[in-house]
Amino acid sequence: MHNTYIATLFPWNTPSRKIALANRLLRALGMRSRLVEPLDSWHDMTNQEQRINIYHLVSQVLRSGVPGAFVELGCFVGETAAMIQKINHDEGQPPRPLHLYDSFAVPFYLNRPVRDVLEENFRTRGLPLPVIHAGTFDETLPDALPDTIAFAHIDCGFGGDPESHAAMVRQCLGHVYPRLSTGAALVLMDYAIPERWPRAVDVNPGVRRAADAFFADRPEAVRLLYAGEGSQGVVFKASPRPGMSPGRDASQEARQAEG
Repeated sequence: MHNTYIATLFPWNTPSRKIALANRLLRALGMRSRLVEPLDSWHDMTNQEQRINIYHLVSQVLRSGVPGAFVELGCFVGETAAMIQKINHDEGQPPRPLHLYDSFAVPFYLNRPVRDVLEENFRTRGLPLPVIHAGTFDETLPDALPDTIAFAHIDCGFGGDPESHAAMVRQCLGHVYPRLSTGAALVLMDYAIPERWPRAVDVNPGVRRAADAFFADRPEAVRLLYAGEGSQGVVFKASPRPGMSPGRDASQEARQAEG
């Protein structure tokens, strides 16, 4: 199975005309160096290294037979989600349900409804539409989450106040983590440790604040992934501790304790 669609499914990180012209000139001069367009986080939600990481992690849980659905919290127009669906339907036997969660209220650079663009991105690439849960995370989590999750991608960055962002990531982790199957992969977009990888642009420091605190007293640890000038972290779900029921979120455990 080839994975060239990681680079070709969308016109990701397309170089500007000036960069393309400079590279043609360099080739004409016989030089092997080339210029690379810096990541524009306003338009390009992922870079090639981040997509390759997701490819290998989705493939891994499929090959390992980790039970559960796939979820992405924060999907915008669904470019990363479409890539996940492509891997899912090429390599899944059978493919898993894919659930997406987004308010679709922030258009960024678009002049069209965000959800319309997402659905078009799936249809034009011949991919089945995912299960779409529109609304804020307060409205959709945890009730709309599948009971068992094999792969989760948390990508709810919005810039601004890191503490507010950290609170949102903690909310997502609190609902997703208990539903992860043993061996499931949880990817955290924008998880950066600048002192360990200075090239990474720490665009959303709230991710690390939330994740490090959340996993401080849990058996898992967040592993930093190489992603060029981007950043990612991954957590692999460990076996549940005695007395903890898999597939239940923190609010369910709390309700049982109160009862």
